[in-house]
Amino acid sequence: MSGGTVIHIKKNIMKLNTFIQKIRYGSNFNKPHYMFKLASNVLRSKYLGQTPLRGVDFAVNYSCNLECKHCFNDKLMKGEKKMELNDYARVIKESIKLGAISFAFQGGEILLLKGFEDVLRLVNPKRHSLSITTNGLLLSKEMVKKLKYLGVNSVTISLDSGLAEEHDRFRGKNGSFASATQGIEHLIQYGIKVVINSTITPVSLRSEGFHKLLEFCKNKKLLINTIFAAPSGRWSNNEEIVLKEDDIKLYDKIVNNNPYVVRDLDSGYSKRGCQGGTESIYITPYGDVLPCPYIHIRAGNIFKESLKTIRNRAMRYFTYQEKCMIAENSSFIDQYIKLTRTENLPLSENSLTKITAWNN
Repeated sequence: MSGGTVIHIKKNIMKLNTFIQKIRYGSNFNKPHYMFKLASNVLRSKYLGQTPLRGVDFAVNYSCNLECKHCFNDKLMKGEKKMELNDYARVIKESIKLGAISFAFQGGEILLLKGFEDVLRLVNPKRHSLSITTNGLLLSKEMVKKLKYLGVNSVTISLDSGLAEEHDRFRGKNGSFASATQGIEHLIQYGIKVVINSTITPVSLRSEGFHKLLEFCKNKKLLINTIFAAPSGRWSNNEEIVLKEDDIKLYDKIVNNNPYVVRDLDSGYSKRGCQGGTESIYITPYGDVLPCPYIHIRAGNIFKESLKTIRNRAMRYFTYQEKCMIAENSSFIDQYIKLTRTENLPLSENSLTKITAWNN
């Protein structure tokens, strides 16, 4: 067998493994309605040129028990009004009409919120994907049992290194790595899917900790969603944390043979690319609708307009891009940084017209 044939076989095996992981995490075969809606949305997107909404990320609070170096929570202003249960119920209903099949809830740290269970109960877990994002510190066995009872089928945990001291230093609290990894074990025990979120900078990409984290996820067969660092939040105006072309080439080389590594760009219905503002949206506790957690320009506010109206506005500007606009589009980054040199974030929808670099 020639060397070229071996390489070709290895590539095909890698593609198959990657496909298997996407099916494993993206499918919920015990939810027939979800699977039917997923198939319908894929067909609408691929063959009818439509853009059904896929998922909504709700930030239900900005309180947290960590001091992460890249946090943006304290950069976003409190609105005039905070969302209550009836507001979440209305927006979830509107989202479903727009095609949504997945609902994710985060913070801050969502598990700090008194009564977070009431918010999760607004989603029918038999018909939709229900997930939370957490730092993992509060994932005791009792908490995981509660999440299982509520119908949570996926939990995303933020880990920035496979080395405890490195993760703890970035998160600002000793013992956070140990708590998070213990929480992962509890989730696995109770059959809840685990996704690892990891933010990548030029420095962390080359660190031992990142390689250890890749090993950890591969050994545990956990999907790791790698997020390219963005000049947002406490990293506002900081372009040193942005991956350059050589960094991205190195990233591709490192993860090339790891089927458990993905990016948000991989989760679209029918094409690879950024789905912020199109297939997915992020809503703050104060009703501001953002394309994603890292671009702090709102497309509207749910207290003032319908979600359909807001999303239609967003899609005039946010279209499928091959790269992440806030992490890889240098022209967009330059314009965004100039606009966001203010404490009054998120910027109003009028600021959408001030950016011209909407394409990579």
